[in-house]
Amino acid sequence: MIPLTRHDELLMDALEYLAKYRYAYGAKRSTGVLTESVLNKLAANSPATYTNAYRSATAKNMGELVIDCSGLVCALWGISDIGSSQIHDLPTKHSNEYDNVPLTRSKLKWGDVLWKVGHVGMYLGDGYVIEAKGVTTGVRLSKLEETPWLLAIRKRDLHKYERVGWCIDDIGWWYSYGESDGEYYKNCILHPDAISRMWKFNKNGYAEEYKED
Repeated sequence: MIPLTRHDELLMDALEYLAKYRYAYGAKRSTGVLTESVLNKLAANSPATYTNAYRSATAKNMGELVIDCSGLVCALWGISDIGSSQIHDLPTKHSNEYDNVPLTRSKLKWGDVLWKVGHVGMYLGDGYVIEAKGVTTGVRLSKLEETPWLLAIRKRDLHKYERVGWCIDDIGWWYSYGESDGEYYKNCILHPDAISRMWKFNKNGYAEEYKED
């Protein structure tokens, strides 16, 4: 079994949110299922947003798991819940953990958060963004160019190790399959990619000659 990278895990989490979650303004991953008492609390916290019409629209998701745009992004990043304006400030206030990056397909990487005033989404790669869009739209996949995003923010630890594939050091060859923590094969026998033959990777991750019986 080939191990999962953090990218794989993020995509699996994103698919779960797409399948199971609906939208409610102010809802975070800890909110859980929308009930009357939960809706009352959300409305009390944001009375300007929860007009009678908006409350009625949100109530259509009663009994469903709910989340909003910043709640979704924070859940996928695995950080404490903060709002979109606080997400915007992360590269300034926590410059050792977050960076502003160019807002172009060629420069964006999976896990980058896209920001515009009052809204955030997450880039999943290949031009796709997951976003908790709104009470009528819900959690959805969209194309990068559909929304006039203003900036992109990268969580550094998702891309600490840039080299994926065969690597060499003073001891020998090894194979990195993920870029977040330099994930590498060890204690296994496999074809590491489509063009390499079968190799044995020892407990330290170094490739050794493998001969089939």
